[in-house]
Amino acid sequence: MPLTPEQYYAHVLATADADGRVPLSRMTGWEVFPFEPEGLRVVPLQAPVLPEPPRYGEGGRACVACEREGGWLWTDNTWRVRVLEGTGAPLLLMLEPLAHHDLTDLPDELAAQLGVLLVHLARAVESLPGIARCHLSRWGDGGAHLHVFAYARPEGFSQLRGTCMAVWDDLLPPVAPIVRFRDSRLVAQALVASYGGEVSTDDLDWDAHYAFAEQVWSGDPNGALVTEVAGLTPGRVLDVGCGEGADAVWLAQQGWQVTGLDVTSVALDRARAAADSAGVTVTWVHAGLVEAQLPARSFDLVSTMYPAIPSGPAAQALLDVVAPGGTLLVVHHDVDPETARAHGFDPGDYVMPADVRALLDDDWAVEVDTTRERHAPTSGAGAGHAHDIVLRARRLR
Repeated sequence: MPLTPEQYYAHVLATADADGRVPLSRMTGWEVFPFEPEGLRVVPLQAPVLPEPPRYGEGGRACVACEREGGWLWTDNTWRVRVLEGTGAPLLLMLEPLAHHDLTDLPDELAAQLGVLLVHLARAVESLPGIARCHLSRWGDGGAHLHVFAYARPEGFSQLRGTCMAVWDDLLPPVAPIVRFRDSRLVAQALVASYGGEVSTDDLDWDAHYAFAEQVWSGDPNGALVTEVAGLTPGRVLDVGCGEGADAVWLAQQGWQVTGLDVTSVALDRARAAADSAGVTVTWVHAGLVEAQLPARSFDLVSTMYPAIPSGPAAQALLDVVAPGGTLLVVHHDVDPETARAHGFDPGDYVMPADVRALLDDDWAVEVDTTRERHAPTSGAGAGHAHDIVLRARRLR
């Protein structure tokens, strides 16, 4: 017969010291253990508290999972997967049923689906370049809504194997949000191909990608922008995809009347703070370029640096807001398409300089259309790119 909580507590205390601390376990000698044993102490085991406090989703406590709207990477009629941000693992996903079920009350039909789906999810995670294993974990002590974690364990790191992966995940620095974004899309696409369902448009939630870190980008203006606007007479400028505002603030300091536009409120809040700190005035617009419906031909300079703008009408919208005599500047990373696709980023899905170049007619004069070495920042999420594609054109009429 199982021990009662009180009996089990007495059993533990029989091996503890006067402070109620049990000896260090054999785990401290494992290769995967993330701490040095010297000076390490086990916290005293507290006496059992009965009954246990209710988890989220039971005993009158609201279910966080049921109340959550959006933010899903993949979904079908019964299941959903979301990306957890700010994690040290290259990728950490969470699988949940749409309906409120815990593991032990999961209907047999859903239980059968869960087993198959976990196999397909693990295959999709392990198909990522540089990922050796997908670790699957379920604890269930925080919430009564079933949630299974899928950790992507990077290849070659023997210390991250096994039991301590969840601890290492909390200790290691988070990867860049754009890397997590691209890799998660690749997993979702693989899951759709092998199991079904669909990639949710909610995985484009840039607020989540900015929210995990206090600062994503370097805080310095982009070198291509500084180079290309030299000699231009300051006027009205639109910074499309302004992010945390470094370019917008720099332009305002040069005498431009700046409008910064972005789809993420988290980044715009930081941009406002940066402008306030610098003592400059910028007009901030929380919207996509097409949705913003800005006045036609109203800006003397339209700049977009390394944008993640979905392909479609946005390319023409860039042209439409440039005033006669004004300048359009589009800069993007020079990436190998196959390499980009291997990380879940298909350049064909986004507006690139070549897409804009193809729309320019006799009303435009192309002044720069080149690929050149990039003056890369030493920090921030974009520091790893070495070359830029630069398109600068002037509207003649």
